[in-house]
Amino acid sequence: MKECLTCYKCYGDSLAICPVDGKPLEFTLKGDLILDDKYIFNRRLGEGGMGTVYEANQIILQRSVAIKVLSPNFTANANARERFEREALAIAKLKHPNIVSIYDFGFSSNGYAYLVMEFIKGFQLKHFMWRWPICGLEFGVEIARQICEALSMAHAFGVMHRDIKPENIMFEGLLNNSIMKVVDFGLVKMRSEDSQQRRLTSPNMLVGTFSYMSPEVCLGETVDERSDIYSLAILLYEMFTGSLPCCGDDPLEVIEAHIKKIPHSPSKFINEMPIKLENLLMSALDKNPNNRPQSAQEMAKELSSILIDFARNINNHTPITSTAELLAAQHKICSENVSQPSVYELNKVQNALLKNPRDLSQYEKIAEIYQKIGYVLEAIEAFFNAA
Repeated sequence: MKECLTCYKCYGDSLAICPVDGKPLEFTLKGDLILDDKYIFNRRLGEGGMGTVYEANQIILQRSVAIKVLSPNFTANANARERFEREALAIAKLKHPNIVSIYDFGFSSNGYAYLVMEFIKGFQLKHFMWRWPICGLEFGVEIARQICEALSMAHAFGVMHRDIKPENIMFEGLLNNSIMKVVDFGLVKMRSEDSQQRRLTSPNMLVGTFSYMSPEVCLGETVDERSDIYSLAILLYEMFTGSLPCCGDDPLEVIEAHIKKIPHSPSKFINEMPIKLENLLMSALDKNPNNRPQSAQEMAKELSSILIDFARNINNHTPITSTAELLAAQHKICSENVSQPSVYELNKVQNALLKNPRDLSQYEKIAEIYQKIGYVLEAIEAFFNAA
């Protein structure tokens, strides 16, 4: 199979030039454009340490899917292949609206292992954080709650994610609403493992992303579900403050910070940080797993309680979920709880959109305003329109 390294589209071996942009094609994945007579590769979506992800078409069902092709070193021998099959089956059992679904897995005739997943029409949380490094409190809490719901389901089946980070959280647009999806369980660890032998990763590999690793992972100690909770707390701290609680000039400094450094309280950066939210976040960042929330379900309940508090403080505003309502929402948000500058800016943007509905930059401005005043679903909707 060949790829265009400019537009990332995939083609058969017979072509030499990309029909889209005229660039030379390069050989990438060994084998044909059609995988096992079931899937047709379309374009490369991204790649990481575990492998490369492609968008493809499932021939028999005529739908888009995402296919993750694992790097050869992860399935180099019979034991590795067995581990891959076992873990693929474990992930496939996770049926939850906030977890990406696994449809199929196998080994191609050319020897590489692959996972077939639902194709998510959306964008990564990482991209959202690039545009808005500091997000509203209610917005961040709702994102964290949905991630907790996903982790709670995974943990109930004995599956730990071990790589929670912005790149592995996606917004999916569903009609006039959006939900979060936790993706890439490629570094999973089963709770029932009695030794390192059952891991897909190698025994001496430091697993995860340095900025989001728990202290117990950094120390090479036994990990459980509370390690995922620590990683989620790092993500939430970053969304609220615009900075990571544990950072450094190189990986060793970052690891040392996870083990020793006590993060600054978020209220140092955010005046309106509720004490209940700050206490939950700081406990989830505790170096000792015994002092963190003991389960994702427990943390989800705490986050739900905080969302209820937010709802009481805004006098039960009516949510706006459709684009049509969003454009005619002036009377629904003009209340004493929304600052006059925000109302003025929203009116200005809405008038611009009425003149030119295709001006996507205005949707981005709307998303900024809604995110600032705490309308979670509306901000996601506007951002999705602008993306």
